[in-house]
Amino acid sequence: MAIPASIKTTSIKPSGTVSLLAGATPGIHFPESRYYIRRMRLGINSNLVPSLEKAGYKLEPAFGSETTTLVVEIPVDVGEGVLEKTRWAGAIDNVGGPILSALVRATKPWGNVVSVGIAGGINFNLSAMPFIIRGVNLLGVSSSNCPQGLRKQIWQRLGGDLHPHHIAKIHSQTARLEDLPDVFEKLLNNEIQGRVLVEVINE
Repeated sequence: MAIPASIKTTSIKPSGTVSLLAGATPGIHFPESRYYIRRMRLGINSNLVPSLEKAGYKLEPAFGSETTTLVVEIPVDVGEGVLEKTRWAGAIDNVGGPILSALVRATKPWGNVVSVGIAGGINFNLSAMPFIIRGVNLLGVSSSNCPQGLRKQIWQRLGGDLHPHHIAKIHSQTARLEDLPDVFEKLLNNEIQGRVLVEVINE
């Protein structure tokens, strides 16, 4: 009948509590919510039963094996900021710090986050969850040690097919190096719109 042989004869699905032994996810709980309830089955004569009852956990007979098995409900809090609701397919971040952390936690599966700056801080707090649950990639960019050959290729493209065609619309003024203190003051006071082109070499 052209039906492929099932692999289930030689493998098991790492689900539920068993998945934790394999380091796999037991479900979709924590990517979607910070809180969830974990249920586990255990023998009615298990030594854990008295301790669980004393701790106040809910126990009830397991359906279909009420006389031999109990089910215990354990509330779980995976912590704040482990994963957030996905919002971004990808991102380029020039801030760093908490902003970078938030971007990675909210990036959709297989998305890329590129870090190009540290204005908001050099440290950020992340768990491994976005990387192993969603396959998110965090990529770094360093211009200071970029090889000269690659720099030349990049600048050729920036001046060619990647040259932005709307520069004339966003270019508000041109300034010389000695004019920059006044330009900075105007920028801080929100007196400049668009971009300022700086002449490095005076003609």
